[in-house]
Amino acid sequence: MNNANRELHDPSARVYRHQAMATWFEIHIVDDDADFSRRAATEAFRLLDHLEYLLSRYREESEVSIISRLQPGEVFAANDEVMACLSLALQMSQRTMGAFDPALGREIDRHKGIKSTHATKRGRLILDPVTGRISCEEASVTLDLGAIGKGFALDRMAELLEEWGVGQALLVAGGSSVRTLTTNRSSVPYWSNSLSDGGKIWLKNAALGCSGVAVQGAHIINPVTRKPADCPDRVWVVAKTAAEADAFSTAFMILSKAEVLEIAGRENLSVACQPRGKKVVQWLIPLDEFLHKAYFEKSIN
Repeated sequence: MNNANRELHDPSARVYRHQAMATWFEIHIVDDDADFSRRAATEAFRLLDHLEYLLSRYREESEVSIISRLQPGEVFAANDEVMACLSLALQMSQRTMGAFDPALGREIDRHKGIKSTHATKRGRLILDPVTGRISCEEASVTLDLGAIGKGFALDRMAELLEEWGVGQALLVAGGSSVRTLTTNRSSVPYWSNSLSDGGKIWLKNAALGCSGVAVQGAHIINPVTRKPADCPDRVWVVAKTAAEADAFSTAFMILSKAEVLEIAGRENLSVACQPRGKKVVQWLIPLDEFLHKAYFEKSIN
């Protein structure tokens, strides 16, 4: 969907790769100390594996699976990371007028031909961030955090690398989620990322999320119709965090252009789309119009 490049960057940047969340993750680190870079990347991947264990709905023992099985009256004390990811997912649903929906697990299963064991009635989750307790009302809620989980993991990994003292890093998940990390001491602050038409954008302490049907087919579910959405081939969103970029790009596959423009303007996002069957990429919200130049730059070939 998009490719992270190292153009105009230190060619000695070290690249580390790891499989998780049913895709590949890469960390590009620019640092003279090879042992330090390797140890930092190893710790970031260890955190990634922990997050996958907590958030994967395909593991019966994961906390997300346990929460999805909750019945009215039952309470679960969630891990802090799970509470943070789920709280953000519910917040993103509100910020996108419900177009991003983290509770479409049974609909996704139905589209994939997987027989669901969950009830057809959908309840409502109740989160208590103070105590970390989660419960549901009326019925269970089948969670699927796939549209935000990879981005959430990249953000947490970037925070860990920054704590380690990494000055410049590029983190990629599956080619569709990108997060960059740059400190003031970095000599070359921007990372280049390519779009499908050959255009490039440059990111500094920012994220790029891409959603699309060109590769995986019609897999994005419209929360209103509960069926695959009629949407463009791809949508790109540049935001401050990878979790937000991923969630917004998924929502913008479903919303109308007017709704996208309204939300992007309010949220200070940049948005590009590739209409169905077209090769050209259209910038609905140009980078230099809504984003701070201190963080983002655009260079379209």
